[in-house]
Amino acid sequence: MDHKDSALNALHEALSYGSTYDYVRTFLDEEGSIKLLKAYTKERQKHKKTGWNSVPLSYVERLIESSSQAESSILDQLTPRELEVFQLLVDGATNKEIAQKLFLSEGTIRVYLTTIYSKLGVKSRAKAILLYNQKFL
Repeated sequence: MDHKDSALNALHEALSYGSTYDYVRTFLDEEGSIKLLKAYTKERQKHKKTGWNSVPLSYVERLIESSSQAESSILDQLTPRELEVFQLLVDGATNKEIAQKLFLSEGTIRVYLTTIYSKLGVKSRAKAILLYNQKFL
């Protein structure tokens, strides 16, 4: 049994307990859970794993849907202007380049970035970009 199979079996066991009590947040709060849940669903449909029927597929699909909604709501917190700044940041623009493109001062861009970082729950440019890459790519 390889690492992927071990991980999926462990996830199945956790889902089995979670589905019994209809836990949702337990899975959504874990980073990278949506990828694992999608892999679990794919593996289950592809190979018809014996014993995995103890977890209703509708429960797993609901977790995936809830996770997708939670991820999209991260960007919903940002104003349209903050989204513009954030997109330029993610595209690799410097503060100076963002300021020039949006006809703002670099100081204003720093204020926008501080607000964006706060709303996203990160403390740096690198963490904001990493968060974007993990959630949306």
